[in-house]
Amino acid sequence: MTQIVIPKGSKVCKTNSDSVGRYGGTPRFSDLKDWLSNLVVMFEAEQYGGKDHNRECVLHLLSFQTGEAKKWYHRHMVNINCRQPDWTFKQVILGLYD
Repeated sequence: MTQIVIPKGSKVCKTNSDSVGRYGGTPRFSDLKDWLSNLVVMFEAEQYGGKDHNRECVLHLLSFQTGEAKKWYHRHMVNINCRQPDWTFKQVILGLYD
């Protein structure tokens, strides 16, 4: 993701996070791909692009998960016994798919 530079004087519309949907951890790659595409576009529009906002993107992921994906996130990201304290957005997405 890259950060978008908005010209001065431009009005920025708030994106609709409901349009992203929630990923439940289905084994179908196409489900993950569709959800991730919507999520990345929303993050870019909300100015969460670039490496400077990696942590925010990782934290916001929980709002867009349900079912097994949400359980995985809690087990690996929030649990006090988690082995990896600093996940990148890419690592979380790959972990969700695995």
